[in-house]
This record gives sequence, structure tokens and C-alpha cells, in this order.
Amino acid sequence: MEYVPPINGDQGDPDRAYINKDPLNVDPNLRRGSQPPAAAIEHPMREITNVITAAGLTPDGGDLTQLSQAIAALILANATSVDPATTTAAGIVENATPSEVKNETAGKNIIADNAKHINGVAKAFGSFNGKLGVSIFNSYGIASIVRNSSGVYLS
Repeated sequence: MEYVPPINGDQGDPDRAYINKDPLNVDPNLRRGSQPPAAAIEHPMREITNVITAAGLTPDGGDLTQLSQAIAALILANATSVDPATTTAAGIVENATPSEVKNETAGKNIIADNAKHINGVAKAFGSFNGKLGVSIFNSYGIASIVRNSSGVYLS
């Protein structure tokens, strides 16, 4: 879509702004205000209608939420076409189920709720600020984490 300037105003300025009419007739340059060409009204309506129909909706003058519905539907429809994430590329990450964690299924993201299924590994989920210590959000068998004098964290 391109910008459609008003019919009147500085014809040498293709980016001229729309101005309101001066109801008090104080400024002769503003007496009439901007005159919008038909394209200034028609083009945005056609653009919006195209988005609505591309989302599979039928344009309805009584529903003023169709554009937002259409955008949400188009995002959702295209989100499934995103490639899986890798160590070098962003993408969709699929969380592992408890059985996939136990079976060490490759390519799955381990979340805190499923980490308890990994045997032989201490598990704690928290944040490190590097100065004041550690805040543990969830853990399996870890009561606390402390930082020793050399900066190593121990449980």
C-alpha cells in the first residue's frame, strides 16, 4: 500500500500531510482543509478486506474486530510452518514428555517438570545474580546452593 496525499496543498510535495479545516477562517491556508482523493479511502479498505478474506473470514460491516481476528488467524496458521530449532538456528522447540526424557529422545527440550525423570543428575532451577547468591525456583533433592570463596557454586 502506498501513501495517497490530499488533492489540494503543495502539489510538489508527494508526502504532504492532511490538515483539518479552520472553522474560524483565521488562516486562509486552512480554510478548506484537505480534500482526500478517493484512493485515500478506497486503498486502505481494500487492503484490510484482503487481509480479512485471506484469513478465511467474510467481511462484515457489523463486526469491527475482523482485522484483529484475521491477523491472529494468519499468524497461527503460519506458525506451524516454522522449522524446528537447532543449535545454530532459531525455530520451534518441542518439549519432551516424561517417557522421552527417560528414553533420552534426541531433539526435545527438557522442562523442569520432566527433569525429575533423569536419574543420577542433581536438579535445581533458579537464577544466579553472581553477587547475592541463588534463588531456587524448583528442585529435586537440593535444599540450597551456596557460592564458595573461589566463586564456585555448591549444593
